[in-house]
Amino acid sequence: MLFRSDLAIVESIPGAVPKVVADCRVPFPSTGEDCGCCGITLNPAQVTARGGLQAVIDAQAKAGQTLSLRPGTYVLEAPLALTSAHTGFSLSGCESGRARLTVDSANIANFSAGMITLQKTSNITVQGLTFAMPLVPGATPTSPAGASTGQQFATDLTIGINLEEAETITVEDCQFLYPSPPTPAAGSAFVYVGAGIYASENCSGLRVLRNRFQCAGGGQLAANAYRLLVGLLTSPKALDVPSQPGSGGTIPSAPITKKQ
Repeated sequence: MLFRSDLAIVESIPGAVPKVVADCRVPFPSTGEDCGCCGITLNPAQVTARGGLQAVIDAQAKAGQTLSLRPGTYVLEAPLALTSAHTGFSLSGCESGRARLTVDSANIANFSAGMITLQKTSNITVQGLTFAMPLVPGATPTSPAGASTGQQFATDLTIGINLEEAETITVEDCQFLYPSPPTPAAGSAFVYVGAGIYASENCSGLRVLRNRFQCAGGGQLAANAYRLLVGLLTSPKALDVPSQPGSGGTIPSAPITKKQ
């Protein structure tokens, strides 16, 4: 098999030594200008110019290429949706943790399912990103069980990555920043639930490696405010169990029966 590529543009003058006008070689290993392999590397302005992060991801997945993000802030107006059309895709940050995903404050309600959703897909890698997770207001029923008459009870939610029927997914070297909830009003109760990564249904082969889950404070925020935060929350119909000790963070599929 033969490959051909341009090496240089050379100016040749009779009787003189040829002069290299332009060097067309691509350095290997990377010099740091590009941090990905088999794809493109963009900064926030370049992503915006191409129609936003979802549009770039869709185009790269269609081309069978990866996407690497340079340091900076990438503002989402809706969750990034990865489906079967993105099978085999890789999204990464050039310098671990310095490519920061955040959400448009005017569109927080769009993120109840998470900042990135992976549904009915496989073989996807998310690496080296920081998730500034939003606090999404939940329902506010009146007088729940155990509450005094007329007391308001608010349950807010935050999710970084949401997987459903997504197999052989890798999340590594990412940072998940949980938001600080507001102080509840007098006469109300507040519960704040958050998961950096939430995996449901069949998510066999999930690998969660070297991630950081960060929040300030403990579980009881005030006399009438509590929170439950977890790094990885699963509700599978296929339970992953390492076949032997020391097998890392991978869980091969082992179906179980749900109790009704």
